[in-house]
Amino acid sequence: MTVPSASQYTPATLALQQTPYVAATSSPLIATCVAGTGVTITSPAGQEATGAGTSETPWILGPFEPQLSRPIHLVLNAIGASGTAQVLRSTDGGTTMLPITSGGAIAGDYAFGLGAPQTGIVVNEPIRTETDAAATFYLAVTLTAGTLTVRKAQ
Repeated sequence: MTVPSASQYTPATLALQQTPYVAATSSPLIATCVAGTGVTITSPAGQEATGAGTSETPWILGPFEPQLSRPIHLVLNAIGASGTAQVLRSTDGGTTMLPITSGGAIAGDYAFGLGAPQTGIVVNEPIRTETDAAATFYLAVTLTAGTLTVRKAQ
């Protein structure tokens, strides 16, 4: 076997990102949920949550319409809060909302402050990269105490 000499190799040219990434075109979903009071959605303007925030009828926040092929980032921050949050996905405009899964198991399901009310970050991570143009995302929230701030964005 003949090994080529260093002079026979052609160096590869790597493209480098010279400018910052362009911002996503999707509108972030930003909301504040307060146990016993309700939900205030500050972005996108005009959206309202449905439900009561209880385990029987959770608040449903959304829809969040993602830009395709970009990670969706979820931030949940608790202030003396106890409850749950679950990411839901729909491909029929919200008529059917199903939990997201990974490897056949439910993902995007968060419980916080179950032993005692929690203050601080619950989740701060990318939850999915979507490629289906029909997909929209929702967040089902139940609160028995405190406040939960929500930001779902790209």
